Amino acid sequence: MNPVTAWEVRYPGGSVAEGHQPLGAVAARLVIRHRVSRATVVLGSGQRNLPELADRAASAGLDVVRRRSGGGAVLLRPDGVLWVDVLIPRGDPFWSDDVGRSSAWLGGVWVDALSVLGVESDVHRGRYACGLAGRAICFVGRAAGEVLCGDRKVVGISQRRDRHGARFQCAVLFGADAAVHSVAPLVDLLGVEPRAEVMAEVVATVGAFRRARVIPAPRACSRHSWGRSTGLVEQPGSVNRRFPDRARPGAGGPGGWWRASCMEGGKEG
Repeated sequence: MNPVTAWEVRYPGGSVAEGHQPLGAVAARLVIRHRVSRATVVLGSGQRNLPELADRAASAGLDVVRRRSGGGAVLLRPDGVLWVDVLIPRGDPFWSDDVGRSSAWLGGVWVDALSVLGVESDVHRGRYACGLAGRAICFVGRAAGEVLCGDRKVVGISQRRDRHGARFQCAVLFGADAAVHSVAPLVDLLGVEPRAEVMAEVVATVGAFRRARVIPAPRACSRHSWGRSTGLVEQPGSVNRRFPDRARPGAGGPGGWWRASCMEGGKEG
């Protein structure tokens, strides 16, 4: 495999905690489509001093995990949230030494992929905006490279970089009730105050897209070839030669996982 032009795609099992384990040195391009088997609060690497979180999460039947990338907390659920990691080695054409711009290309890929489903979105290219609760809750803040539908955030991206490469961790919200079920619970779990104002901020800033029942024929990935390389955007009837056993468009596999996930509200098809 040529690490500069090819993408490996993995579909691991295991828990959310296992999905956040270190993967070693990044030597080639890699996309990881995770499954969420149990609802889990995922804290950013810098989120500490939350003594009541463990008890609150246990009472709600939630696990708690800390990721190695920064940013605010995310509530991963089996339904309503798509979790994808994207890894690139240092020196890759998509690599940027400017941390403030390093995820803009990936945000552009998500915008192109969402456009296949008829969803209009754009990459946030301004300064980091945290509002009242953005440092505590991922989907309330917005950083460069993340994706917005209008003024509402639909794709959150955090990253961890080292001398070998970068690991981008992406979370995408599905469903009209995503703010209620996937974001609002974090306000009480984390004890973010003032509660009423923060809840209003969640309602005003968090977005999601409804799961697609009919998916239009995709057009080419205009900004980058990444979407096609991984099968995120794929021509109808095309065969992924690296994964011939998963070549059925719309089914599981590099081309199908995206479509199936959207159709099933975040579940893998």
